[in-house]
Amino acid sequence: REVLLRTWEAGARPAEAGEFTKRAFLNGRLDLSRAEGVMELISAKSVRAVRAARLAIALDNGPEWLFWDLAALFCGVVCVPLPGFFSPSQQRHVLDSAGVDTLISSDPSALAGLGFAPTDASMAQRSLSQIAELPAGTLKITYTSGTTGQPKGCVLSHRYELAAGDWYARRGGMVAIREGQERLYNPLPLFHVNASILSFYCMLLTGGCQVQTDRFAPS
Repeated sequence: REVLLRTWEAGARPAEAGEFTKRAFLNGRLDLSRAEGVMELISAKSVRAVRAARLAIALDNGPEWLFWDLAALFCGVVCVPLPGFFSPSQQRHVLDSAGVDTLISSDPSALAGLGFAPTDASMAQRSLSQIAELPAGTLKITYTSGTTGQPKGCVLSHRYELAAGDWYARRGGMVAIREGQERLYNPLPLFHVNASILSFYCMLLTGGCQVQTDRFAPS
């Protein structure tokens, strides 16, 4: 709360519902069908209204990834980043263990083998008879790389995201962050906490700009 109060005192204002999506659409970064999908989620009044309990994001780097992440946050829907390099068995493990019933992807039909049926150009859904309970306040589940076994989930709250961004902004030294002046280039994938939480919320809280590559490639 203190962080938000400071940003508002500095001239920031809460974004209107759908504002990020509108800007992306007007600037040609989001096509109409996907913008409408994001708007449907943002304008929902409850999790029941959007028929989603756990939302997985399987997109390449770009503004659309963050729009869906913020839209899920706005609606109180648990967000589950799905790394593109995971094998089909690892993806199934993530989706099943997190209880994901809704999936956002540039090609939803590609994941039909995991039990999801496309509902439009960017969304696929499935019915689950039972969804595992999560600790109170959970709004995101991130998974480890799975190099030593099956990927392991880590449950995060939005309070953690804000605290992590604020901590990053206050580190000082060679990476001192100046309010409203910084442009931070992050080549890491958005399914990684460094790009989608640490640096993103640092820029969001300090009025900066995060420059994100369209597609992550180790080379």
